[in-house]
Amino acid sequence: MDNETLQNQPTAAPDLPENDEKPAIKIKYKITEQDFMTQMDFMIKKTVSGMKLKSRFMLCASVLLIVLLLAMIDWRGYLPIIIILLFLAVLLLGLNQIFVFILRMANAKNVKERRKAGEFDSPIEASFYPDRMTVTGAATHTVFQWNEMTGAYEVADGLYIVHQQYRYFYIPARFFDKNTSAAVMDILQQILGKKFSRDAQMNLPEAAENPGEAVKPAAEEGEPAFRYDFAMTGKDMTAVSGRSSRIMLAAVGAVIAAICGSWAYGSMKNGNTYYAVLAVLVCVIMIVVFVSTYNKKMNAANFPTKNISLRWYGDHVTVVTYQEDEATNLVPYSKLKKIKRQGNLTVMLFKDNTFLYVPQSSFSDDAERAKFEEFLKEKIIKYFKQ
Repeated sequence: MDNETLQNQPTAAPDLPENDEKPAIKIKYKITEQDFMTQMDFMIKKTVSGMKLKSRFMLCASVLLIVLLLAMIDWRGYLPIIIILLFLAVLLLGLNQIFVFILRMANAKNVKERRKAGEFDSPIEASFYPDRMTVTGAATHTVFQWNEMTGAYEVADGLYIVHQQYRYFYIPARFFDKNTSAAVMDILQQILGKKFSRDAQMNLPEAAENPGEAVKPAAEEGEPAFRYDFAMTGKDMTAVSGRSSRIMLAAVGAVIAAICGSWAYGSMKNGNTYYAVLAVLVCVIMIVVFVSTYNKKMNAANFPTKNISLRWYGDHVTVVTYQEDEATNLVPYSKLKKIKRQGNLTVMLFKDNTFLYVPQSSFSDDAERAKFEEFLKEKIIKYFKQ
């Protein structure tokens, strides 16, 4: 059922069809640069609001406790450490603002890369099925199971649907009318339940804007330079996506341990056993509190295993994910940023903060792996010069 048909229908949500080959409703839209910035602002707002403020204040209080104890013992002798800890406390209190600034800087670069890749202003179609949502455009036909969706928000400027807590899909309000808005929101309430939230009623136009017809990615001709078919596991996805967070966690933990260890060693050397034990105790408390701020939701269960095929052509990689409805995503090499080895994985990082990987088991031998990595490095050099 398309938008034109729905304009003559009542506002009640359509029944979800038993035959999932036909979607309950389709919405056609497009994303401009301004829409993308609006989407990023909303994502930043939700991300920051979800940060554990209580845990951060507990950590800050622990830092200030150490400062107080050091000042009581010998503030002149520990002055450099006290200054460092006070600076850390300020960073913790202002973490939200720092995080927002970093994300805005990253998003400005992301806009540039998406513009170069031609990802703006192209017609897109979102189809709502009983068990999944599909998003179709010239470079992608992506499938998202409803049980993988972690939120949906109706706001004044449109609809946001969240996949795996970090990937946001935005449909601007101007592509809805009264009928389609009511139908989609009711369907989301049926499927997502409490995961759906109406933060504000959508500002609907008198008539929905027509973005044009969306088309699926064109069929590819010829053999790819490389092709790898394997099961993308939750364990590997978590290992790659959470690596930077774990490194940061380890680095801060090491700094905390070094400061408290130095304090304990100095106290023991001066015969102050009480302060040495106190230093160790404070160190343990701080590390426990800090670890509690880490996002425990990033685990393999959030990334179900999926069979995929990576097909590497002359100017792009085609990612095919085998599900009930086969998903296809074309990614140009102009977005490729870095190649690295992480354990038994060859990881490809892209400029829009996404990634792909190929496990060692997909290569016939080390020579093929090296040849494949050299192929990608040549693409990075080629597109860097453009």
